[in-house]
Amino acid sequence: MAAKALLNFMYTRPEAHAAFMKEMFYAVPNKNAVALLDPEFSSTLVTASDNLWKVVKMDADWLATNTATIEPWTTWIGG
Repeated sequence: MAAKALLNFMYTRPEAHAAFMKEMFYAVPNKNAVALLDPEFSSTLVTASDNLWKVVKMDADWLATNTATIEPWTTWIGG
């Protein structure tokens, strides 16, 4: 119940999202929250238009084809 209350609080209040972004240094889904941030800070987020081109996109077809090859790495990185 507490987790649901937290999610409700976060997803219905842009100011909560803005505060969360300031502490965690990453973007959240509530687009209204970005307007509440300092432009200098929001320009560092991955969702800033100047940064979106840098995002590495997952290639699901490659992963499906190479699962056996990457399994040792994923096991190692997962600890």
